[in-house]
Formats: sequence, structure tokens, C-alpha cells
Amino acid sequence: MLTYDAAKSAEGTPFTLELDAGRSLPLVLARVERHQQRDTARPGESFSLILKGTPGTLCPQGTYALTNIALGTMNVFIVPIGDDRDSGEFIYQAIFS
Repeated sequence: MLTYDAAKSAEGTPFTLELDAGRSLPLVLARVERHQQRDTARPGESFSLILKGTPGTLCPQGTYALTNIALGTMNVFIVPIGDDRDSGEFIYQAIFS
């Protein structure tokens, strides 16, 4: 299971999102955001990965295989949350709780 510290150590590194039919989408881990723990009955970490993608290529929300050389491959649910107005890169979020 991915931890906040492991994710934080991968900030700025490339990831690959596996799409259908052997296609993939390159992403970069822009930042890792820690969330406040609200449910004390469920101890553990809660954080988000904020990933930047390729300009002009929007990936719909869903569960995908996400690979990083240091962290390996994990299945994550990602959601597009906007785009960078300057670069045109789409921004995605994956929440871990």
C-alpha cells in the first residue's frame, strides 16, 4: 500500500497511466497533499496525488494502472480536476485514505 512518505519522495517524477488497447499517458507527480484525519475510528493516512498530464489529451475518470519506476504499479481511481492555463496540461487527482 502506498504511504504518504513514499509518495512524497516521488514528487516531480514521471508516471505512466495505462489506457486501453495498449495506449498509455505520461504523467508527472506535481505534488502530494496530506489531508486532515477526520474519522478517528479509521486510523491511517489520507493524502492525494496531484498529477499533470499531456496537453490536449484528457483521460476520463476511472480506475487505471499507474506505474512509477520507484513505486511500482498500482491500480488507482483518478479524476480530472482541471488544467494548467499556461501549459494546457490536464491535472488529475488520486485520493488515498
